[in-house]
Amino acid sequence: MRLGRLLVFLALILGIGLVAVYVIMRTMSNGGETVDGETPVQIDGDTILSEIVIVAQHIPRGGIVTEEALTTIAYPANEIITGMYLDVAEPVGLRARYDLQPGVPLMQGNLVGSSNELSATGSDWALLIPRGMVAIAIPVDRFSTVAYGLRDGDHVNVLATVLLTDIDPDFQTILPNTTSGVLQPGPNIFYTRDIDVQGNGNGQSNLIYSDAMRNIVAQAFSGGSIGIQGRTELDPVLNQPMYIVPIERQRPRMVSQTLLQDIIVLHVGNFDIAGSEDVDLDAPPAGDGTDGANQGTGDTLAEEEVVTDVVFPDIITLIVSPQDAVALNYLMLSGANLNLAMRSGGDDSRIFTEAVTLQYLMDQYNIPVPAKLPYGLEPRVDELISPGKDDFNTEVPPPQ
Repeated sequence: MRLGRLLVFLALILGIGLVAVYVIMRTMSNGGETVDGETPVQIDGDTILSEIVIVAQHIPRGGIVTEEALTTIAYPANEIITGMYLDVAEPVGLRARYDLQPGVPLMQGNLVGSSNELSATGSDWALLIPRGMVAIAIPVDRFSTVAYGLRDGDHVNVLATVLLTDIDPDFQTILPNTTSGVLQPGPNIFYTRDIDVQGNGNGQSNLIYSDAMRNIVAQAFSGGSIGIQGRTELDPVLNQPMYIVPIERQRPRMVSQTLLQDIIVLHVGNFDIAGSEDVDLDAPPAGDGTDGANQGTGDTLAEEEVVTDVVFPDIITLIVSPQDAVALNYLMLSGANLNLAMRSGGDDSRIFTEAVTLQYLMDQYNIPVPAKLPYGLEPRVDELISPGKDDFNTEVPPPQ
């Protein structure tokens, strides 16, 4: 009985082996195709491999997919996901939704049917912004762009300079305040000065007599520039108290500090709107004689007659954190001066900097306060004279 059972068991194993050999031989004889003619498969040990389509050549955003730009590789059949292409001929003729690099499996989401569908994919520049970061544009000029030396991809430090003044915390107006008087009932003569357009109280003076004050319990009046709030000081010579008032408005105090470090420049100048997602990729290329201006005329500019105007950037786009973007937005709207300092290539260090004020300059660089001498320069110098100052805000001519 035991021998019979053993023979039956061996017969079953032999039968299963023969069926497996038959399936393998049938598959190999059909060139890798299954019996029912479906997706080609290869058997590698215990893993069944299928073929998927991958990118063999770089396909730019909006480029038409050709058969030469694609190839196939063996891929585990149990790991194929929905959206993968299994046939090279299927995606041919479609357009790349964005730049496709060689070696990347081709997915249905990578392609669109026409150029009109590309606008729904967003800007190409957004692909360069790391996750969790944002891009913000700030105004610049020749000085804040390192003499127009900044380029896309440079790393910079952002320097901020602001002017601070003392204000009344309740009125939220600049100090000093102006004083007023209260008139008692009865005829009064009082002196006033109108406020000028700058709000400095330097307008026309008026001497007013009013008999109508008899009927008014109290009247407040502003003294304008003569009513500026001052302070009392004791004159050292006369030994008499004197009321001192300022002769000009409060001078703001300047402070400058490094605001941000190691910031990436996304783009210098305006983005090319015509060359981005709004361009019609199906339209004939420019200069092929189809434009209305030169149609049928054959007029073209000679090579030596083509003039290229140099456009100096007045705006730059930086990649920053969302919180830094809010800070930059506040500083821009408040009129702060923003300057960019170019960093060395590959330098990602962070260096602590101290805020610079007038006191810092005097102490750190040992700048003395000039003594009051019995002589001076002639003609008198009330402001610094810088060579080429008149050219500071003018456009620089392009190099010859």
